[in-house]
Amino acid sequence: MLELDVILIPFLEKYFESLELKLQSAFSELLNQADPDLYTWIMGFGDCEKEEFKEIIQIIRQKMSIA
Repeated sequence: MLELDVILIPFLEKYFESLELKLQSAFSELLNQADPDLYTWIMGFGDCEKEEFKEIIQIIRQKMSIA
């Protein structure tokens, strides 16, 4: 999904290396989720029920200025 690429690729390039290993792992696992779910969570249209993704989603939203 192009909309996700516009957000996630720059996040990966700018911030991934500076994340804790735990968050790097969560980000990698997050990318395995279905695109519609990722879009909903990252854009804030719905909450992710998976506890392991909540922190990385919040960081992505903050770093990429998604209100």
